[in-house]
Amino acid sequence: MSISIGCRFNLALVLAALILVLTGCHKDDPEPPPAAPPPPAPTYTIGGTVTGLSGTVTLANNGGDARAVNASGAFTFTAALTGGAAYAVTVTTQPTGQTCTVASGSGTATANVTNVTVTCTNNTYTIGGTVSGLTGTVTLANNSSDTRTVNANGGFTFATALLNGAAYNITVSTQPTGQTCTVTGGSGNVAAANVSATVNCAANPAGSTALLGKLGASYKHTCALRNDGKAACWGYNSSRQLGTGNTSNANSPFVISTLAGATFVDAGYSASCVVYGAAGNVACSGDGQSSTFVNVGGGSGGGDFTGAVAVAVGSGFKCLVTTAGAPLCWGVNDVGQLGNGIATVSLTPVPVIGQPLPGCATACTTGTVSGGVSQIVAANNHACLLTSGGYVQCWGESGATGFNVETHTASTVLAGVMALDTGDNHTCAVMMDQTVQCWGSNSLGQLGLGVGAPALSLTPVTVPGLTGVVAVTTGVSHTCALRTNGKVSCWGAGNTVDVHLSPFEYPLTNVVALAGGWNHTCALRSDKTMECWGSNDQGQLGLGHSVTINSGPNPGVTTVVGGAVFWGP
Repeated sequence: MSISIGCRFNLALVLAALILVLTGCHKDDPEPPPAAPPPPAPTYTIGGTVTGLSGTVTLANNGGDARAVNASGAFTFTAALTGGAAYAVTVTTQPTGQTCTVASGSGTATANVTNVTVTCTNNTYTIGGTVSGLTGTVTLANNSSDTRTVNANGGFTFATALLNGAAYNITVSTQPTGQTCTVTGGSGNVAAANVSATVNCAANPAGSTALLGKLGASYKHTCALRNDGKAACWGYNSSRQLGTGNTSNANSPFVISTLAGATFVDAGYSASCVVYGAAGNVACSGDGQSSTFVNVGGGSGGGDFTGAVAVAVGSGFKCLVTTAGAPLCWGVNDVGQLGNGIATVSLTPVPVIGQPLPGCATACTTGTVSGGVSQIVAANNHACLLTSGGYVQCWGESGATGFNVETHTASTVLAGVMALDTGDNHTCAVMMDQTVQCWGSNSLGQLGLGVGAPALSLTPVTVPGLTGVVAVTTGVSHTCALRTNGKVSCWGAGNTVDVHLSPFEYPLTNVVALAGGWNHTCALRSDKTMECWGSNDQGQLGLGHSVTINSGPNPGVTTVVGGAVFWGP
């Protein structure tokens, strides 16, 4: 079939119209709205509470987002987490001296996290160190009360650990027999680490303390131990200080036969005392009272005092040291001679009250204290003690005590001392380095400071040019030192005419002990003879006569009656 051109044209027109109609209808229909965006994911904060904090702790979440906290209380990390995200809170930097731990610190964030707990506690640090050179037993103390007995070289640790910042002070409270131990790096404040000090022990110089109490001299009389366990005294006797039963002087040694087993003797201004017997009795004579040696009372049940190991005689008062290392004194007390804090006379021994010292459980005064007294000395109106830890305390009249006022309790003067003695108005100490320091009056050169020195020093001063000293003795206005070579150097006013402002050496050898009186001096030698020199107007040299033996640069040193192998232990 054929379609004419006209028909074909009409058909085309119809189709075009239909397309226009259809196109117009589509344009009038609205377009569908766009799809809504998904809601945002929830976020949650991470935090908690810190307790016990005393410094600054740094926390982290998931290894980052660091948060420094410097006080106890709530904390929150800066960055929030998307819901469902994991969190893990940790401590990245601990506070100084503390340890902080985290609880409930990890999980998945489904809400704000507020239950993370950070608990901080104080750290403690051990105090100890290392001992070397020890051949016996040494007792150490930290802050006076925490003691540690060490009997072998190596490490040691005190029982009580300390907090950060706490003070520590390691000292030697009891030295080993025949040795002196010194502490290095033993004091300070704990700095967030364990403390390790060093304690070095070395043998004592020969003669430093072994012969204490073997002879004593004072105003114008002398006493000494004999090698048969008896004591003897000689010289001035107006106050019955020789124990002879009368007031007559003795130019030769008078043996005190009633006291067996004598172990320690001392002579004071007008009295003498002896420690004797296995029980440690003390017997004294003089001070215008008893003319023979009488036991000191004040013991248990009102009996005789026992348990003494040393005695010191002053002017109208005496002091002793017990086996427990406690110092006690008795007698006159007008200027604090007894060191018990009051000014009342006591006829029986009373405890000295002292300042607390390193190595002393209390104040080195009563009981079995850890820093007991190893030596006690007395003179005119004052006394001094030396602890086994090397500390010197003095009390009584001003000047020789190191103080410019009366001191009615023992007060610390010096540390690092191994021996001492005290004279009428001055005191001298042998230091651990074997030099000598003195204090008090220097009116006649008794401090050994040379020309142009002041007439008084309340502060300990070193005697120039004097080394290698193991013992010292002080008279009224002179001082003598025993050297490691067994020789003797003296200075001051040796008798009424000679004054030496600096130490000079005497022509003596093999000396092992010294004692200085008012203006005379005696020396015990290794062969157990005794040599004395100086004033002898009352027979105090024990030579059988009363002729003074010059104490000048070339003194005439003369042997005390008794001869060889007579004196000494």
